[in-house]
Amino acid sequence: MDDLTPYLTTALAVARSAGNIIREAFYANVRNAYDSTNIDTKQENHADLVTITDKKVQEHIYETLMRHYPSHKFLGEESTGATKEALADDWTWCVDPIDGTTNFVHGLPLVCTCIALILNKEVVVGVVYNPILNDCFYAVKGKGSFYNNTSLPDHPSTIDASYQRLPLQQPPRALGSNLSLLLGATEYGSDLSHLTLNSKLTTIRRTLSGSDGLRGIRSLGTAGLNMCMVARGSVDIYWEAGFYIWDIAAASLIVREAGGSVVNWTTAPSPPSAQGLPEGHVRGEWLDLMARNAIAVRPASKDSDVDAVVAQLRSMLEPVKLR
Repeated sequence: MDDLTPYLTTALAVARSAGNIIREAFYANVRNAYDSTNIDTKQENHADLVTITDKKVQEHIYETLMRHYPSHKFLGEESTGATKEALADDWTWCVDPIDGTTNFVHGLPLVCTCIALILNKEVVVGVVYNPILNDCFYAVKGKGSFYNNTSLPDHPSTIDASYQRLPLQQPPRALGSNLSLLLGATEYGSDLSHLTLNSKLTTIRRTLSGSDGLRGIRSLGTAGLNMCMVARGSVDIYWEAGFYIWDIAAASLIVREAGGSVVNWTTAPSPPSAQGLPEGHVRGEWLDLMARNAIAVRPASKDSDVDAVVAQLRSMLEPVKLR
C-alpha cells in the first residue's frame, strides 16, 4: 500500500478549508437566524435537512480532492446515488460535508465534516473535524488515532506532535462484562415513520431496563461525533441503524485505530481482501460499510469484555426496516 501520509495531509487541509466555510455560515445563522429559503428537505421529509452550505462545502471538497487525485472516485452525501451501488475496490473518497445539518440549522455547535479514503472496501484514512468547537479527530490505518482541539497542523511534520493519542485515558478503563456500568449513545434518525421509530424506541427501552441496563443514553445528532466520543473513551458503546456510508466511514477508522471495535448488528462475512484483524473476537469482525447499521465499542483491555457487551446489546436490538 502507498504511504498514506500525503493523503492524510490533504484530508486535514481540506477539512480546515471546509471548516472555514461551515464556521462562517454557522455564526451568520446564529446572528441573523437562518434564512428558511436556504433550507431544503430530502424526499419531502421535514426531519432530513439539506442547506446551501452543505452543497457549497461538498463542492469545495470535491473540487479540491479531484484536483489532487483525478483518478480517485468520490462518494458524497449531496451528489450520489451510492446507497444503491456496490462499493468498489478503487481509491475512493467518501465525504459528508456537514454531519449534523439539523444541529447546524438550529445553532447547536455539534456539527462536523467527515472525510474518509477507502481502498479495497476498507477505510485507510479518516478525518472528522468540528470547526465550531475546533475539535479534530484523525486516523491512518495501522498508525493509531489522534485528537486535537487547538488547531489543525499546517505541515505533515507537526501532525503527531500536536495531537493527543486516543483514547485519552491510557490505559483504557475496564469495560466490564455487561451494560450496567456503561454510557451509551444512539440516534433516532431522520426516518420518523411509526414502524421505524417504534423499533428504535423498543431497543432504547430494552437497553435501559433492569439491573444490567445502561447508565444512560446520549444523542449528539451526528453519527461522526458520536463515534469519535467512543474513540475518546467518553462514550462506552454506540449503535445506530439508518445512516449511510459517508456518516460513519471516517469515524469507524478512528474508533478502530484507537483500539475500539466497530461491527454490524449481525456478523458480516469478510471479503478475501480483508486482513489484519484479530480472529475469534468481535474486534476481528468485518465491518460492512454499506449495511447502514453499526455498533461501536470504546477501547478496552480485554477482548472478552467487548465480546460480552456486544453480545448483550445484539440480543436487545429490535430490527429496523429501512427505506
